[in-house]
Amino acid sequence: MFKRILLSSLVLAAGIGFAALPDLNQADRESMANLIVKGKVVKVTKTLQDVGHGDQDWVFTAALEVSTVQKGDQELGLLEITYSKPAKRPKNWVGPQGQKLLPRVNDEGVFYLQPMNSTTAWRLLEPNGWDKHASALQETYIDHDDLDLDLDLDMGWRYDVGDELHHHAAEDHEF
Repeated sequence: MFKRILLSSLVLAAGIGFAALPDLNQADRESMANLIVKGKVVKVTKTLQDVGHGDQDWVFTAALEVSTVQKGDQELGLLEITYSKPAKRPKNWVGPQGQKLLPRVNDEGVFYLQPMNSTTAWRLLEPNGWDKHASALQETYIDHDDLDLDLDLDMGWRYDVGDELHHHAAEDHEF
């Protein structure tokens, strides 16, 4: 009996060790967001930031061209937003994992934002702080027959589509 309880506890602990926070439902996103806008990402930069105890996050700063304001007080035009993704965590770490889907240059969608430390600095709700427009999903679809994908050891990636080479490396840069 003791072995059965021990085995069940180990299986449960292993499952919890890989858990992330669940997605926010639509009602929660709408109520938690101080600002909801539609727009297009026109620029993204990323930096590696120490967050304590040896942990690190990739912190992304994006320039968003706002086309519509659904909630909040914001002028149309450029808006700077921030979001993150863990870069280094302890083994079996449980907790926030940053954005599930990272906004990239030319992505269009609806963005659910909260103020960071002022009303001029905004961050995406986590873990699902934006919805990519269906039209943008269709535009970024790449036929797998035309795709030559190389994974780099530095956790960057690149792909060739026709004569264009796209590369996103793990070091700090604009993309």
